Parts: sequence; C-alpha cells; structure tokens
Amino acid sequence: MCRGEIRNNSCAPENLGCLSIIGHKADGTYYVEKRCAEKTDDLTDGCINIGIRGIAAKQCLCRDNLCNSSPGHLLQDTCLGLFLGFFYLVLRNI
Repeated sequence: MCRGEIRNNSCAPENLGCLSIIGHKADGTYYVEKRCAEKTDDLTDGCINIGIRGIAAKQCLCRDNLCNSSPGHLLQDTCLGLFLGFFYLVLRNI
C-alpha cells in the first residue's frame, strides 16, 4: 500500500530540479521519495546509485519544472523492479 499523495510541486525559485529516489528493501517493500533538489544534494544529471537509511537505492535528477508532471523512466524502473521482485519470489518458491 502506498501512503501520501502525488502533487505537482514547483521547485521555484531555485529550480535545481526534482529528485526521485527508489530503493528496494530486504522485506520486499520499497523506499520511495520524490522532492525538490536542494543545494546539499548530489546534483548529477540522470541517475546514480546511492545508499539511504541502509538501503541501496537509485537517485534520479530531473530538471523539469514540475516534480510529478511526467512519470517517464521512473515508472518504467518501478514496474521493472516490481516484475523482477515477483519473478525472484516465484523462482525462490519452486
């Protein structure tokens, strides 16, 4: 179950971009964060691998105006992760 609500957040006035962070936890759940980038964040364009709260995650920086205006590759990555997790569970139970 997902908690929270999706909003179109403007990252003005600094407009450093929007960060999407997705990590897969050992218990099969996901850590998901989407927010405006701050000066203290790694502002590398595209996606990088990071560790957050002891979880291996992927952080993607988008420099569009609205954080949630386009799901783009984030949705594709999330669906791929869910599919691979399901596939792993099926193979594990065989």
